[in-house]
Amino acid sequence: MRKTSIIISCIALVAIAFSAGCGGSVPISVSSSVPAPYESAPTGTVVTAEYTELAPRIDGVASELDEAWTNAQSTIVKVSDSANTYEVTLKAAFDDENFFLLATWKDESMDIGGKPWEVREGGTFKSGTSLPKQDMFALGFEASPIKEFTKQGCSVLCHDNSYMATNDKGEFIDIWTWMSAESGQLGTANDYVVGPLANSVDPKGETFETTSAYSYFPGSLYLNKRNARSPEFMQRLTIPYSLMTIGDLSKMVEVPADTTGLPAGLMVPYYIKNPGTGDVACQAKYDEQAKTWTVEFKRKLVTANPTQVQFAHKLEDGGFYLFGLSLFDNQKGVSHVYTTEPVSLEFSGK
Repeated sequence: MRKTSIIISCIALVAIAFSAGCGGSVPISVSSSVPAPYESAPTGTVVTAEYTELAPRIDGVASELDEAWTNAQSTIVKVSDSANTYEVTLKAAFDDENFFLLATWKDESMDIGGKPWEVREGGTFKSGTSLPKQDMFALGFEASPIKEFTKQGCSVLCHDNSYMATNDKGEFIDIWTWMSAESGQLGTANDYVVGPLANSVDPKGETFETTSAYSYFPGSLYLNKRNARSPEFMQRLTIPYSLMTIGDLSKMVEVPADTTGLPAGLMVPYYIKNPGTGDVACQAKYDEQAKTWTVEFKRKLVTANPTQVQFAHKLEDGGFYLFGLSLFDNQKGVSHVYTTEPVSLEFSGK
């Protein structure tokens, strides 16, 4: 039996850039190096990915009929902020081609609004903190060696002005974010890479350039006027706003100059979604009775993108690698809870 390990460490402020509309896949020049295995893991919780010959169905159900999940160990991971602590139950599995991750947690409400515009009496529009946003779950994997990540975790990524970036040339984090409104209803997770900001300077004083801190970033198309006080386009009334994607652009109509005839309470999308081009399949379901989210992820063990984590290296080389998670409850990517200490993820049984 071969056993290998990956380390989980906190990821914070994962989705702020997404909510701000940063985006587009951009070319980034990186080396093909992957993190060298760490000889020892920090203390913390251990999640074991068991080898399975029967892959689980990625449907957000995690049925007892799925042998991969019934055989997998359940591990509780605590996430917190300065005031609150929550528990996420994780299971992991892998087969000869794919890695699977199952996450469940308590949530008193299903939030899938995505911060729409709402038509008020008289035809004016309302958008803001009082309107429904979305629930989110984020994972971040060390895709290339990052200095001090084993000691500082996500603090090496967090900077003033609420942005995330690595600090040195060739440092990249592979982030998967499930967002209940923006990607969850499309059956995908946002799959993008956080790297160094453009024109950063490494400790040796060498200036290097990247087009953006983010790549393979699905993004969204915003539908608002420049003053951002009302939408410029809206869906035809026969289309649910929450399911619209960029492919539905031809079904959009311009908001009429006279909006007094629009029905009060109509929800108009603040943006429409891009299905994304990443490698991560994802499905989620909310259990109204149990007040629980269940989210399932699936990704190839090996991809063609050198900025993404390559799980095959773990299977071949052994050792420990870095990874983190955070939760957002009815948020737009700001307030969140996250892991505060490393957690080890082991691959076992192959």
